[in-house]
Amino acid sequence: MNSFLKYKTVEGISHARALLYSAESLPLPLMHRLVTGEVGKIPSTEERNDLLNKVRQLLKEDAQDFADLQWPLRMLRPESPSDHFSRWFQILFDSSKSFWRRREKDTQSFSKKIKEELGRYPKYYQRNFHHQTDGYLSDHSAYLYEHQVELLFRGTADPMRRRLLRPLYQKFKNRKSFRILEIGCGSGTFTEFMSLSLPQAEITGLDLSPNYIRHGRKRFIENKNVNLIVGDGEKLPFKDNWFDAVVSVYLHHELPEKVRENVIKESLRVCKPKGFWGLADSIQLGDDPDLDWAIQEFPKNFHEPFFTNYIKKPLNKTLGKLEPQTKFAEETHLLTKVIYKN
Repeated sequence: MNSFLKYKTVEGISHARALLYSAESLPLPLMHRLVTGEVGKIPSTEERNDLLNKVRQLLKEDAQDFADLQWPLRMLRPESPSDHFSRWFQILFDSSKSFWRRREKDTQSFSKKIKEELGRYPKYYQRNFHHQTDGYLSDHSAYLYEHQVELLFRGTADPMRRRLLRPLYQKFKNRKSFRILEIGCGSGTFTEFMSLSLPQAEITGLDLSPNYIRHGRKRFIENKNVNLIVGDGEKLPFKDNWFDAVVSVYLHHELPEKVRENVIKESLRVCKPKGFWGLADSIQLGDDPDLDWAIQEFPKNFHEPFFTNYIKKPLNKTLGKLEPQTKFAEETHLLTKVIYKN
């Protein structure tokens, strides 16, 4: 497929995907209002138009990368309509329970089995993030989560994740072998992007949730170059300078400030001095002043206990303190910022 045709194909699929997830998200605000009685902020026409323009720009950049870098179309994660809509109906049912927990301000609601196992996790992790059922500690949560994230971001989560993939790919596309560590890999969405675009890489994904790791391993049954393991980002079980690249995606905003710093410190420790280190996460206050309203609304609508602290504590200052001799590139793409060093 030539570059122009690939660009138009990806752009078309991405716009259709964004429309699909936007349509699927429509019942959720109404359900939220009926259960909680709360009415969220309604963006002005100017704010909405600005957001839509940034979405279009993001999808254009993503499509251009597919065309220029010849990423495989499998990275668009096609699936059968029956699987997709079956999961959507389950999300609608589960959302009613999540909204009820929000109404009751209940962030510690777990099944008896999970409660018995909570002691093995750090204290900050023992909660229903986003008021979701069982937090990150059930197979059902792992099954629904990526779809829920795309509903939240109206089909733009994957393109935002791939903004980190571009500099990583450019660094290693001509290397025959190298090691990548992903911290907080969840069920392996970004891990899969890396394995498809850089099949020569030996990739290790690490996450605190055994349920998400178990779900993610199903993606890589036939891929011996990918290994997903349960582990804590504050205590990485690897030697100094072991990995050629260390990455994380949408991890740091879910960590308390001290844990965030510890995870960054550990990630820098296991990354080779001339290796690639990078993250993609939520923008912070001032990164894009036109979108400050959106990130300030986010923790009001979802149980994100550490998000307000995160948006007020610039990551570049933390990195400057931990590795002052290094220059980090920083980019913003819609609601995501990408920071990396080569």
